[in-house]
Amino acid sequence: EKIETYIQLLLEQCALCPELGFDMITIHAAYRDTFLARFLSPATNRRTDSWGGSLENRAKVPLEIFRRIKEQMGQDFITSAAMSATDGPDGYTLEDFKEFCRMADGLIDIIQVRMDNADDSHPTGYLPPNPTLALAAELKTLDLKYTKIMPIGGFQDPYVMEDAIAAGKADLIAAARMWIADPHWGEKLAEGRPEDITPCILCNRCHVQGNNVPFLSMCSVNPEFGIQHVLHT
Repeated sequence: EKIETYIQLLLEQCALCPELGFDMITIHAAYRDTFLARFLSPATNRRTDSWGGSLENRAKVPLEIFRRIKEQMGQDFITSAAMSATDGPDGYTLEDFKEFCRMADGLIDIIQVRMDNADDSHPTGYLPPNPTLALAAELKTLDLKYTKIMPIGGFQDPYVMEDAIAAGKADLIAAARMWIADPHWGEKLAEGRPEDITPCILCNRCHVQGNNVPFLSMCSVNPEFGIQHVLHT
């Protein structure tokens, strides 16, 4: 009953998307942090009924949710899932996740590839860049018919992104911090001015600093970020 209640609440939220101007929804299912991630991980799903045990059983809830979204919203409503390609100690493996991707082909339109934890998924300048690109390249070997593979994590160099897509390592690239550092990133690139882009220094100050501090984002290279509502009133 609780599973069904959760699904219904999620469907109600999806139904609001069109009237709010959204054409898609992204559901967070990474890091063992959420309902879906915990169902998929054998480290957290210890059920002995039909919802646990095998990968097929553990995948039932995530797949059912995306199936119901498609039924309710129609095939043109884009579904995206932020997911860890591997699950850490005692969790699912990359091979397991490949099999999940096969099962989800046609239900999840975009799989946003993440690491097994948030810190590695959002690398600083002290860590290797673009850590999920190799994982995305592995998933691309599946040659999925419908689902697109989109790595995240420290992407901001347009040439790196272009090369990754051209080499068939990814279908799309997800990026956020670069748009925070320079909201005109896309315009400058389209105008042939990549040298004018203000680079993100990967300091992660835009991430909330902890559970015991104010929920405030800021940017080391864009002083307007987070206070636009004050500057432009």
